[in-house]
Amino acid sequence: MTALRPAEKADCARLAALCAATIPQPWSAAAFEAELARGGCLPAAWEGERLIGFAAVRAEGDVGYLSLIAVEPACRRQGVAGALLTAAEDWCRTQGLSRVLLEVRASNAAAQALYRAHHYETIARRRDFYASPREDGLTMQKELV
Repeated sequence: MTALRPAEKADCARLAALCAATIPQPWSAAAFEAELARGGCLPAAWEGERLIGFAAVRAEGDVGYLSLIAVEPACRRQGVAGALLTAAEDWCRTQGLSRVLLEVRASNAAAQALYRAHHYETIARRRDFYASPREDGLTMQKELV
């Protein structure tokens, strides 16, 4: 059974390991610790003691910025990413933020479909936003009500 809870500093090494296994430009444990120190939120999905997914969201002015969302490959297409996205949005609402922004690789059709299913819209294309490999990014947003 999957449970959601915010990750804490003690979880940062596990977050970094999952990030390295799932994302082309992974964050280090120190980067996750810095995100927490800046007041960001790291909703995490757990099966027992096993970390299976996480999101990283922080406040930037009056908007939330979703930096990362990752799910262990064996646990994809089971609603974990959607639950993490909803948890990130809920955190933004508790912070009084008006909308959520994110960037997604132009080639990542699965992630774009997830975001569209959660009522995000593409508002810009950022040329060569990503490196390793170099690729355009799409900026997407959702108004929070």
